[in-house]
Amino acid sequence: MEHTIAILWPKVHALFVPTLTSSEGHRGPIFESWAHMGPGAGILGWEVQMTGAQPRPSISKIDPFSREYLQVAVKRSREHYRDRYREIFDSFPAMFKELGDQARDRYYRELARCWLAPENLWDPYASMRNGCLLATRGLQLARGLIDYQDDQRVKRGEREPGDRWRLGENIAITPKETVFESEVLKVYHYTSRGGNGRRVHRLPFVMFYSWINAYWILDLTPETSMMRALRDAGLDVYITDWQRPRTAKAFNMDLAGYMEQCRLAADAVRAHSGQQTLLVGGYCIGGVLADILVAQDPKRVAALVNLTTGIDTFAGEEGAGAFGAFTSFEIADLGAYAARHGGMLPQKEFAEFFDNVKPRRAVDTFMARFVYGQEPPDDPISYWNRRSARPVYPVHLEFLKRIYNDNELAEGTMSLGNGRVDLKRISQPLLVIMGQYDHIVPLPVALRTHHLVSTPPGDQESVLIQGGHVRAIVNDAIYPVIIDFLKRWAGERDRVAA
Repeated sequence: MEHTIAILWPKVHALFVPTLTSSEGHRGPIFESWAHMGPGAGILGWEVQMTGAQPRPSISKIDPFSREYLQVAVKRSREHYRDRYREIFDSFPAMFKELGDQARDRYYRELARCWLAPENLWDPYASMRNGCLLATRGLQLARGLIDYQDDQRVKRGEREPGDRWRLGENIAITPKETVFESEVLKVYHYTSRGGNGRRVHRLPFVMFYSWINAYWILDLTPETSMMRALRDAGLDVYITDWQRPRTAKAFNMDLAGYMEQCRLAADAVRAHSGQQTLLVGGYCIGGVLADILVAQDPKRVAALVNLTTGIDTFAGEEGAGAFGAFTSFEIADLGAYAARHGGMLPQKEFAEFFDNVKPRRAVDTFMARFVYGQEPPDDPISYWNRRSARPVYPVHLEFLKRIYNDNELAEGTMSLGNGRVDLKRISQPLLVIMGQYDHIVPLPVALRTHHLVSTPPGDQESVLIQGGHVRAIVNDAIYPVIIDFLKRWAGERDRVAA
């Protein structure tokens, strides 16, 4: 089944028209289509493109065990989600075509109205104005096409995005030291400006980050750095930084191997801090890794934090929504596509996939940047968004297959290494932070985590933020909530940091 999506007017249509093909066809999955669909500027780009600075999202504490939220997170059958994912996947071509046609028609109507408006018949300056408009539109289009080519270079990692922000100069400048390093992972310890020797709460906190983009979204500018805020509150803070594999062994490392790296990282934090018990947290995929780590070694963890983390993808009416549909091995033929690219999803295509999960925003962004020639926003999140996308290696395909497609972790059937991963072994105090408009970890999916663990409801906290996957977390209003939770379980401020 093939669908053609036109999202630009005919003269440049051929440059950007993709073809979407389901697994019933022979052209491969959605990722091949995103590459020409008129993308935004990077992974998760729909959330930040053409928006610039936004107001701080509001936050509220909720009861995940209340009737209201139990209904939100209710589970349906596998057949329900399979059919719904098929509907979502098959609806995107028509949706993009309709939105693209509307954008093209609006563009043409604006030009036609200038020349054909009756009042222009007796206006001696009409021709001059219309000529200026045509010249302006031509210059905008030329600028947009140049920007499009430049955007592709950024996505391929060939140059830095923008001019204002630079990593290590005004981005990710909180002092830190490396306390662990392997082929695929580094662990950083955040220090004070004068080095170590400051008094901290007894138990250290280690944040596990995702492997598909850069950890420093949690350490952007000094004003928006979660890691800096936690450090300044007297917590002893560590974070993981996944590296691009440089050897065949590292490239082909499976999920069990990555979890072994997580265990080594946790042990490195224990050795460096001198404390055997940790506070553990994770963001997105890092939250899943943190949950697995705690389930496998629960006795040495005092509390757990999940930031927009999804484990049970079969929840609510939509399940994982568009993300679930387009990462389906059955519907999107993801495995075959990866096989044609050496067992991975290329960096550029994976970034553009996220750009287009929101069709209306994707088309509006495309028109604004590449047709009307508008400047992309130059804020720290946009810089991270455009600069930090990484290729998706075989481990992520295994992750998508076993956790997103087969739901092994949520259903208690996952085995890693020598044993089964049982989330019911988690009984530690738990903080779950969710985004109301998160398109990667929808609210019902995030809510389900509360029901997968054995933590008593009284020891669970749930915070809902009126934001998406990124802006729910890069939000200084949420930092005091995290700090308050961690301090309750971190012990007295009676230790000198290593």
